[in-house]
Amino acid sequence: MNIFNCIIIVLCVLISAGCDVERSSHSKALSAIDSVGDVSPRRALAMLDSIRPKINAADKADRNYYDLLRIKTEDKLYVAHTTDTLMLRLLDYYENEGDKRLLPMAYYYAGRVYNDMNDDTRALPYFQKTIELADTASPLRYKAYSQMGYIFLYQGLYYKGLKAFRHSYLYNKKIENKKSQAYSLCGMAYCYQRVKNESQAAECFEQALNLSKEANDSLLETDILAQIAKHYYKQSEYGKALMYANRALSRVNRINARAVLVIVAKIYDKVGRTDEAVNLYEKVYDLDNVYAKYGASKWLGHYYLRKNDLIRAAYFFDKYETYSDSVQNIIKTKDVARIDAVYNYTEKEKENIRLKYELAENRYIVYIFVFMCISLIFAFFAFISHLKKKRMSERIKYENETKYLKEKYEQSSAFVDENKRKIESLNVRLARVVDCNESLAAELKASREQLENQNRIANMQIANRELSQSKLTNSDIFRKIRAVLNDNTCERCDKKIPKDYWLMLDAEVNRHYAGFKDRLTELCKISEYEYRLCLLLKIGVRPADISILTNKERNSVSSARKRLYKKAFGKDAEPKMWDGFIQSL
Repeated sequence: MNIFNCIIIVLCVLISAGCDVERSSHSKALSAIDSVGDVSPRRALAMLDSIRPKINAADKADRNYYDLLRIKTEDKLYVAHTTDTLMLRLLDYYENEGDKRLLPMAYYYAGRVYNDMNDDTRALPYFQKTIELADTASPLRYKAYSQMGYIFLYQGLYYKGLKAFRHSYLYNKKIENKKSQAYSLCGMAYCYQRVKNESQAAECFEQALNLSKEANDSLLETDILAQIAKHYYKQSEYGKALMYANRALSRVNRINARAVLVIVAKIYDKVGRTDEAVNLYEKVYDLDNVYAKYGASKWLGHYYLRKNDLIRAAYFFDKYETYSDSVQNIIKTKDVARIDAVYNYTEKEKENIRLKYELAENRYIVYIFVFMCISLIFAFFAFISHLKKKRMSERIKYENETKYLKEKYEQSSAFVDENKRKIESLNVRLARVVDCNESLAAELKASREQLENQNRIANMQIANRELSQSKLTNSDIFRKIRAVLNDNTCERCDKKIPKDYWLMLDAEVNRHYAGFKDRLTELCKISEYEYRLCLLLKIGVRPADISILTNKERNSVSSARKRLYKKAFGKDAEPKMWDGFIQSL
């Protein structure tokens, strides 16, 4: 019995081994195709096509491995994926039951599929998962870094992009993959350009160019030459830009035609080689690319418009409108929301969602707190500024009043009388010392002469003001206003000064008292009614009569005069104080 059981067990093992040999043989074939795909994706695709009839009969593991390899190979051949249906099935399989060693590959190409679909928000977490799961020596890990670098670059997260590209570059430098080093350096250069570090960008491009030559990759070398030309074009170094542009143009092919031709065309246009630029833009327009047609049609439309070729200009502008709509529709499909937050994705998705909401709530609280702090700081500084302005305004008003009172006094008979008394006192002192102290005598004479000059100026100003007042009271406008006031044929409320009278009065007052209006407006803001009130005060109209001519109550006229003094000099005073100021002007 024991011998029989042993025989059964041995047979089972042998049968199982036989099956494994068949399966292993098939899996080895796929593994071989996987290896070929890293070197020659076109050959790998042909190999996949050749075994397609056998795949339907293969086990589940090989069918899924085959599908994953097909996505990988097509990606390397730049075949754009337009749906994630197959990729979602593969992710479900490798996450739940498939060979976990292939899970990083599944994650990486899931990211690539969503890249093709312009869904960076969904692509980024899969590249992050690739980095988390892949071995530190795995090329996938550093390819994922490169892909993340471009996502960050396009979303404006330039420093994160630099960090990701640098990870990729250092790995490829370690394994001496010159082509991948060049790609990583170009990514770093693009990030440096965005942060306005042009010298560092140029250095990265030059290193990438040398590496592309060493790798004997003419396509990459052409792309880098075009980018260097574009760099110098932006720096307005057109000689260098033209040199690199010509080198790029001499080796352009259909794969990189759009990027190279557009850059070279711009440079030719800038340096005056317009006919060559037109030729290049027409080639760009003929490319099967909506962005190429969009940019080229716009330039060509403007070019033919300048040449007065209205038919061709209209044709290209019409095409530009069409492709503009297409480009806008493409842009609208890109979901770039919260790309930075997705970067923090972890393998524990449920926990991450909870933490994300908690973080959002905490951020909301922090934002409110920061906003309140900033608001309080602004309020504090605004209050301080207000106080400073208020104090400055009060000081200016105080200085204005001091200046006014001083000027008023220095133009008064009291000032003249006081100076006369001082002169008499000086004459007495001068009589005592004239013969015994020449120095003191000279000083007293100078003081006396100064006082006499002050009196002459004061008497002239008093005389001029009296003369001006006399001319004003004898003016035609003065008589007209008095006639309105003394007109007994109309009611009190109908005694209004016509608009042309106000204009005449304004001109007459400022003619006799030069700068009257300017002095008022320099002191404070003044309304039309307040200015008219001042004009009437200047020609000697009583406040009671002003209330009639302006159709205001008497207390309103009094309030206005008090208010004007307050605005001008910053203190409360009787209305007559303002009247005195007006007369002193």
